[in-house]
Amino acid sequence: MTIEADWRIGDEADWQAKMSRLAPEGAVEPEEPVQAYELALMRWSDGSDVVDVALTEEELRITTRGGAAIVVGSSVEPGETAWHIGQRGAPEHEATWSVCCMDGVVYVKRPGKSGA
Repeated sequence: MTIEADWRIGDEADWQAKMSRLAPEGAVEPEEPVQAYELALMRWSDGSDVVDVALTEEELRITTRGGAAIVVGSSVEPGETAWHIGQRGAPEHEATWSVCCMDGVVYVKRPGKSGA
C-alpha cells in the first residue's frame, strides 16, 4: 500500500489527543513519529490481520483484528494519487489487480477488467 494523503490511526478526536501527548515539541512533521509508534504498536499487538475495509468519498478505513483502524483521506493535490493498494511484489503494469484513489475517484484493476 502506498499512501500520499493524510492518514491517522483511529478517530479524529483520539488522534488529536495522541498528537498532543506524543508528538515531539517543535517537530516539522509531528505526525510522523506518532504514526510510526502507532504502526509498530499495531504490528506487535494486533498482528497484520485485516478484518474490515470501508470506503467512503472522504476516506478509506482499514480495521485490524485488534480493532485498530488506519484511516486514509482522499484529499490530495489535483492529479495526485491519495492511496494505492496493489498486488504484492508486482509492478503496476504487470499486476493482475489494484485499487487506487486519484482526484477523489476510486479506480479498480482486476483480471480482464479495469475502470472507475
